[in-house]
Amino acid sequence: MSSERIYLPNTPQNFYALAWAERLKFVKSLVACGETDVYRIIRILERHERKFQLKLEHASYTYSDPQNGPEKIDVFTGHAEWVPVDQGSDADLLSTGVPAVTENSFLGKKLTLPAYTDLSVIVANWIIDLIDEDCSSVVELGCGYGRNLFNIHYLGGPLGIPYYGTEYTETGRALASFLASLEGAIDLRVEHFDHTAVDLRFIEESDHLFAFTCHSIEQVAEIPDSYFEDLAKSAKKLTCIHFEPFGFQISANNPYSVRQKDFFIKRGWNTNFFDVLKTAANTGTINLTHVYKDIIPNEEISPTSVAIWRNF
Repeated sequence: MSSERIYLPNTPQNFYALAWAERLKFVKSLVACGETDVYRIIRILERHERKFQLKLEHASYTYSDPQNGPEKIDVFTGHAEWVPVDQGSDADLLSTGVPAVTENSFLGKKLTLPAYTDLSVIVANWIIDLIDEDCSSVVELGCGYGRNLFNIHYLGGPLGIPYYGTEYTETGRALASFLASLEGAIDLRVEHFDHTAVDLRFIEESDHLFAFTCHSIEQVAEIPDSYFEDLAKSAKKLTCIHFEPFGFQISANNPYSVRQKDFFIKRGWNTNFFDVLKTAANTGTINLTHVYKDIIPNEEISPTSVAIWRNF
């Protein structure tokens, strides 16, 4: 539990900055109790989050705007705690206390999945199978604490090449770096990255760079028009795959896409990813090879779509 009051505006970036900080405390507590295996640490964290969720305290803060006078904004106080997940009074729970099933959507239709279905391995295995033999480095753009990169490593991803975990928040980078310090078998290098100002100059010269995102663009209100052009210039050869909830941007032609669209608009989340992607493809800036709408049943209201492109 955190008691510090810091009063940060309620933004997705600040939410994750505080959330990664609390997860770092949890992970360090595991290490203090003798855990040193990163695979085990990540699995223990995932198990913990099946039962508990982070609750960040909010407050209403009034400030004086020179033009408009006093205004109230919602802020985070810096106080956070792990609270039991509310499973709902009617939830059909297993003896372990988790729901027997979860409701998802897949290809525009409802999909019911059993408890403990691990959808994160879909991302890792898809990437592993897509990486070409001449790949010389891998980078995740917006990696959080690096879970996807560690999954790629543990599920058989390439050895002997650098993995770059790039993250906007300092606390996310701190957690990724801490985990990397415990795992000597992966060359994980942690760097800052901002989807609104693409800059990958920290990557050593790479003959074939493999880049990916996974739900890190979804809460970026708008990516710049030059986003894909800037990425495409980052390496001689670049293969990129995006696992993002942009299906409604392709077409809102079913109830799930309509709900997804309303959900994103209401929260001010990303609505221009696919338009910028199409423009880059139509102008020949990138070679867009595949688009799959709602192909991974991540959530009922926000399934994951996939786009794959190259700069060659």
